[in-house]
Amino acid sequence: MVTAGLVYLGRQSGVDAVPMKPVHTGCPRVAGDRRAPDLEFALRLAGLHPSASERRRMCPFRFGPACSPHLAARQAEVRIRLTRITDCFRALAERHDTVIVEGAGGALTPLGQGRTMLDLMVVLGLPVLVVARPWLGTLNHTLLTLGALRRARLTVAGVVLVDTRPGRRGWIETDNQRSIEELAQTRVLSWVPYMPPSAMPVRPLRAHLARALSGAWEMLARSSRSGIRSTK
Repeated sequence: MVTAGLVYLGRQSGVDAVPMKPVHTGCPRVAGDRRAPDLEFALRLAGLHPSASERRRMCPFRFGPACSPHLAARQAEVRIRLTRITDCFRALAERHDTVIVEGAGGALTPLGQGRTMLDLMVVLGLPVLVVARPWLGTLNHTLLTLGALRRARLTVAGVVLVDTRPGRRGWIETDNQRSIEELAQTRVLSWVPYMPPSAMPVRPLRAHLARALSGAWEMLARSSRSGIRSTK
């Protein structure tokens, strides 16, 4: 949702922004090929219709089982190669103003051969946006993630909180935002309200995300002219 919204906002502001999901599990087979649902969602929201070859660059590693990338790759007898991902990223960056790269699972999600999503982030060297839930437990997860990013000397652009379930924000959620900002010395750039499935048509979804993510886009646009990563 956040990646799709940022791509849409970028394009609305005149930036040729495109999404990239280097590794995607849980991809159904459609017409003999694996379809990457997160990528397709972002493309649909932005009104993009890339060629088949560019789609492959946007998501070079696709696997059927909805599990950790290292396990899906092992079952498929495929090695997730960071060099292939960086080659695809560079090809996209040469053709577009901004590439918004979405992670899978989290910073320390294993990719196989002792590599994690964090290693990919280091190789790409882009500013990182951490997307987190606001509920009980987010302080531990979010602070651990931010700590890992900083130890890897990556630039943290900020945090986006996303309501992943219906319900009013209470005092715990409000304090979680304050605590993240104080303890991690980073800004919560946006807070995306929950959107029920009945409101999923493209037009209201675009408006919903544009309102919620405008602050995050403005900060990210200043952080990098070559690419932005959103990580869960």
